[in-house]
Amino acid sequence: MIFPETSKNMFTEWDVPGEQGKSVEPAHQSGGNPSLFSQTVLTLKKRTGVSITLITRNDWKIAGELINILERANQSVPEDLVSMAERYKANKLKKETENKWGKPQGKPRKFYH
Repeated sequence: MIFPETSKNMFTEWDVPGEQGKSVEPAHQSGGNPSLFSQTVLTLKKRTGVSITLITRNDWKIAGELINILERANQSVPEDLVSMAERYKANKLKKETENKWGKPQGKPRKFYH
């Protein structure tokens, strides 16, 4: 998608890579084919442009990986992305703690005498 008022080199990605257990690592580190996101980040490292990746709550689990990629590519990391990663980690820790201490999961069971 190109927006002439902002940049000729704008890339919009509608699906976040790395879902369903796939890695978000760039190809030169994982040995596989690079995702569109990592290709774009690596391209932006060499020239000017804008990359937009739409992230929903379903994608928060890979926010930390996206932050690592941006940092390795010397790109700025949006504060919202950092916030997403922090909230995901906090919620994950909370759920693990609740499960550890035996908080009931799902519907309560009925016991008959």
